[in-house]
Amino acid sequence: MSTDVTRLIEFYKSPLGKISRALVREEVIRLSGNVRGLRVLGLGFATPYMRFALDKAERVLAFMPARQGASAWPREGPSHTVLCDPLEMPLTDAAVDLIIAVHALEHIADAEELMRELWRVAAPN
Repeated sequence: MSTDVTRLIEFYKSPLGKISRALVREEVIRLSGNVRGLRVLGLGFATPYMRFALDKAERVLAFMPARQGASAWPREGPSHTVLCDPLEMPLTDAAVDLIIAVHALEHIADAEELMRELWRVAAPN
């Protein structure tokens, strides 16, 4: 099922969305580790979980699928949002160190193709 950006924004404003965001964000932060100096990519609608990286990471990008639509993020300062085809991201090979994918697979018919694209843009550890 594909959800548009307006519905996602409304969900994350709801009481259930706020609880979900808090719980998931805690795990995203824990699993991400130290992001200082890293290049971070959020794919799908990952912005509710990415604010922690804004002042630490070298670069933070929020790529939103065209089928979903996009919203400017963050609200303050320059936008980090890119509306794109997740299967053809406008990045060079090994361009990012950390990928946070949330609400990304629901817009893709072929999950393996998305995984190949994520592998392409991810820098080796």
